[in-house]
Amino acid sequence: MSNKRRKRYLASFTGLHAYCQDKQIQEEIGQKLDWALLHLRKDNRVVWFVGVLKRHLLAGSSLESLPGKDQKKRAQALKRFGIERIELDYRDLLEKFIPAWPHYLSMAENYRSTELEKFRFSQDERGKKIPLSVIEVMVRLGECENSIVSKCSQSFCEDGEDFLLLDDGWKWVRVEEGYSHQEGLAMGHCGNYYAKKGDVLYSLREPVQQEDEMAWRPHLTFICSGSGHFGEMKGRGNGKPSAVYHDRIASLLSQSDFRGIEGGGYLPANNFSITDLKEDGVCQIVRDNPGFELSKWSFRNTRLLFDFGDGWDWSFFEGYDFPKKPSPDYDMSRPPPLVLLRRKYTFNSKEICLPILIFPYVRGHLGEPITQQPVESIDDMETKFQKLLEIMEVKAVSSGSLLDPPFSWQKLLGVSSTEELLLGWPGFSTATPLRSLLCRYAPGPYVAHAYSVHLGDDLVELDEGIWNLVRFRSVRHFLESVSCHEGVRAFDASKHFEVDALMRGQMKSQLLSFIDCFQFGLNGLYVMLEEPSSCSSPCQIVATEYALARIEMDIGMSSFDNKFSLMSEVVRTYDYERESFQIAA
Repeated sequence: MSNKRRKRYLASFTGLHAYCQDKQIQEEIGQKLDWALLHLRKDNRVVWFVGVLKRHLLAGSSLESLPGKDQKKRAQALKRFGIERIELDYRDLLEKFIPAWPHYLSMAENYRSTELEKFRFSQDERGKKIPLSVIEVMVRLGECENSIVSKCSQSFCEDGEDFLLLDDGWKWVRVEEGYSHQEGLAMGHCGNYYAKKGDVLYSLREPVQQEDEMAWRPHLTFICSGSGHFGEMKGRGNGKPSAVYHDRIASLLSQSDFRGIEGGGYLPANNFSITDLKEDGVCQIVRDNPGFELSKWSFRNTRLLFDFGDGWDWSFFEGYDFPKKPSPDYDMSRPPPLVLLRRKYTFNSKEICLPILIFPYVRGHLGEPITQQPVESIDDMETKFQKLLEIMEVKAVSSGSLLDPPFSWQKLLGVSSTEELLLGWPGFSTATPLRSLLCRYAPGPYVAHAYSVHLGDDLVELDEGIWNLVRFRSVRHFLESVSCHEGVRAFDASKHFEVDALMRGQMKSQLLSFIDCFQFGLNGLYVMLEEPSSCSSPCQIVATEYALARIEMDIGMSSFDNKFSLMSEVVRTYDYERESFQIAA
């Protein structure tokens, strides 16, 4: 990869304020650019890719401190493309285009087609090249793939060795090399062009009488690794295997050669899953191939949380390890408490429960799910997840960044954009670096949730967008926190000297007036007494969401451990205006 070429594309970002201010963004952009240079190769493709990233970075940069030149670039991007297109392009780039592009390359190579070389990522409008949206690119790539496949007249395969003869005359064929050019041409896919060492291809084939000889038409392509675990398990054109093949699939998986299913590959949601089978198919595998892992996970002594009545339920596993605080990663050899979405079967009067989604759940924090199958392949998953939120308190998430697809909480919550999630479900942003979010989106309730998680204590919302940041037991404790001891000492001393009630009243009024006039040098950060007429009143430091965002950008949450260390950092960072306090004569 040419370092000079990389620097040339990186220059599109290095002048932007959001890029310069955030190392996390710099790393993300660098990694994505490296992928584009390696896989897209052609300059016109990389330019399109870089444009999607740059527009997303600009559109999300909405802090008031954004330099004028960036504001102008941002306004131009929004005027030309609109915020919805920019947001959707970025999501589709990470979730759809990047995972799928290698597949289209392998299709072109397997079919020895040049059509992909001619593929364009822009269209001409009034003499200008206008970049296509990511979804338009994906649609056109699909059309390109269909065109490539339609030009191939091959329908039958001759390669491989017979592995399993079925009672209805069909058979499963084994292709030792793990790749079949014939299979790819006949099935409308790449034939596992990039087969890994140890891969074996299994093909379900139907006998078709052709004049004087029997030909074999493929219907399913399954890839098994050297460990005996299946990866991709697809039908024609990488579609999900139809239920008409389930009995034949169960017969294959019942053979002792196989150990389980790992899934993955291109369009993982289209892979066959054990949960696709009816109960008798699962029971056949359990009976005939007891070594086959229906699930990688097995949990005893789980507690039922909710039964949907359709073979699915939510259950809770108490765990073997109890972390003191949530963590992005857990030692699953001694798992923490877990919430399980399970599929249930009955075999020989015993119930078999397969955990399909596994969520770490530590002190109200939900971790990113460990999946047995893609979220998209679970029927009515959004409704199932909403039910979990009804029955379990979820204060925050410990992993699952909103800016790092392909997994996203957005899918499980059924929201269309990150901005919608930040507003309606702010607790699901807490595993995403706050500074990265602030560089992309306007401040909102998610800022307070990030502070709450870091401080270990909930911030209370006093009014819409206004939060109680720190609460002191009295005026005295607040004044001591900002090193204003003189007035407090004088007022305390008045109790031990012959100071009349009028004088003490004046001193009290001075103290309260001092609090009332106290100002930090940051808009939206101020002091408030719960009982304005009492020196013993609890005292609150109140912050707007903008002020919280400014504190994060100026100080950073890593600079403090609790509310009071935060207060010390705020006092040291922001100069405040105050009149010198004089004891009444």
